[in-house]
Amino acid sequence: MQINIEKIGMRNFKTALSVFLCIIILKLFSVNYPFYACIAAVISMQSSMFDSFNVGKHRMIGTFIGALMGLVFALIQPGNALLCSLGIILIIYICNFISKKKSTTIACIVFLAIMTNLMDRAPLTYSINRLLETFLGIIISVLVNYFVFPPKHLDDLNEMKEDIIITTSKMLKNKIYDNISLNLYDLRKKIFLFDKHLDSYCLEVNYLKNNEVAIKNLNSALKLCQNIYSHLYTINSINSPCNLNLNNQLQLENLYNIKIKNTCYNNTDETIVYNYHINELVKILKTLKNK
Repeated sequence: MQINIEKIGMRNFKTALSVFLCIIILKLFSVNYPFYACIAAVISMQSSMFDSFNVGKHRMIGTFIGALMGLVFALIQPGNALLCSLGIILIIYICNFISKKKSTTIACIVFLAIMTNLMDRAPLTYSINRLLETFLGIIISVLVNYFVFPPKHLDDLNEMKEDIIITTSKMLKNKIYDNISLNLYDLRKKIFLFDKHLDSYCLEVNYLKNNEVAIKNLNSALKLCQNIYSHLYTINSINSPCNLNLNNQLQLENLYNIKIKNTCYNNTDETIVYNYHINELVKILKTLKNK
């Protein structure tokens, strides 16, 4: 039996590198427990630099809130069960009030870490250390993501676009030449992923202020891909037998380099709709191939 072993991805490698750097740097400063820095680095390592920064930002806000509340409550009585419960209620309320719900979990974790792990350490020193360690982990993760094999989003998006073109071309050919009922689920999924990746890339581009022309072209391609799905869906929904008009027949023969059997054209409503969508699909495929 053949076993498929996946390659170690760049994100995997960069996460490990970030953790390694956190431990080494903190050891230089005689910090023997770099747990919080390492956790921050792991969580902050995302598929793009913008996502890394965004996740890191939420973690930093949460760490600040948790550290501040932990300091205040630890000064009263660290480890007190009632105070721990009241602190959690207050932290969740604050995060919701300032619209930072994504910071809630880490704020609660840091608060509980201070309240339950303080031992004989000074609350102020312990809280500041947790804050600085988290900040270090975030910074290292963002910098590693940016400088070490940065994600090639533009190449990935162009590959996704080409895959959609190839899939559409095959589907149209199957429908025209073999009259096969199309399963559009895979195409819809590919267009959805294209849209999702493009949104992520747009955020990063807006953050870095570059590749505006590429973004404009990809947004245009996305709209065309969405139109492709609509046209194929309509064609696939027509149950009546439909014939190609001469213009579409010639265009498709030129597109696939395969002769289409001549049939008598019927000028019915279904045939008119059918040929309209076929013509639009051919135009979109030509446009996408030239983008």
